[in-house]
Amino acid sequence: MCYDQRTIKISRIRFENQKFRITTQKNIDSLARSIKYIGMINAPVVLPEGDEFIVLCGFKRLEAAMNLGWTKIRASVLPPDTPHTTCVRLCISDNSFQRPLNLIEISKALALLKESFVYPQEIAEEAAWLGLPAGMKYLKKIEFLCQMPELLQEGILCDSISLSTAWQLSQMPENEAIALADIFAALNCSLNKQREIITLVKEISIRENKSIIEILSENRINSIVCDMNSDKNLKTRHLRLDLRKRRYPHITEAEKAYFAQIEKFGLNERFRMIPPQDFEGDTYRLTLDFKSLQELQDHQAKLTEIISHPALKKILS
Repeated sequence: MCYDQRTIKISRIRFENQKFRITTQKNIDSLARSIKYIGMINAPVVLPEGDEFIVLCGFKRLEAAMNLGWTKIRASVLPPDTPHTTCVRLCISDNSFQRPLNLIEISKALALLKESFVYPQEIAEEAAWLGLPAGMKYLKKIEFLCQMPELLQEGILCDSISLSTAWQLSQMPENEAIALADIFAALNCSLNKQREIITLVKEISIRENKSIIEILSENRINSIVCDMNSDKNLKTRHLRLDLRKRRYPHITEAEKAYFAQIEKFGLNERFRMIPPQDFEGDTYRLTLDFKSLQELQDHQAKLTEIISHPALKKILS
């Protein structure tokens, strides 16, 4: 690689140009301490642009140097006519060969590769050489991540938003996606529950002719999500129940009436009567768990009692 090692003024570096930034890491305290006591081991790589420079490698090193009060720095300066492909390979390899990249960083690297290579097979091969996951099927799943708002990217990195959920949110207006991401960050719920909440909110929006933002801004939603007396699992359960009640009011009323009658039977967890799904249909199911003949005989007696109970007639009618 042809480059010129020389000292340049940090004031001549255009930090606003983040085109080649891969890293999502922001904390530079430990790096600044290392540079203060040991010095800069690897010089940043910069590319001349007029009388100034843009950074290819070493964003965090330069930020740490600035925090230490440095005004000049030793840098590897590439020729102004360095091909874009070379610049991309340098910035990706500088990151990928130091540590495993997270999903957002891989997505950023992929976006840069797509600027230099057209065909999927070329991109996959180049990714493999640069230490990135090489499968195009996987890369296609994450290529959209770097285009998402930063708040959503942070949710993905801290595992409050799943990759599948991120894709769903990317198809929504930004303000709606961010509002849902805030809720998922507060609840830290599973993928299936995230999907359920998104689906319910969308359907309620259509059913009640309200925007998703209007629904998520309501006091009833905020009171559940911000309840300091409930843990995350309980808040998630309350939110799902509240949304389901709004989305399916008739089913909710049927459930309420059903369980009111079931309570009259005095059943326990080893004797259960299960209604048809969503109360669509007329077939009920009994499940009996027993460990002894005596327990089975007790179930038989309970079943006889239920058959003649007035509550059963109300349920079946």
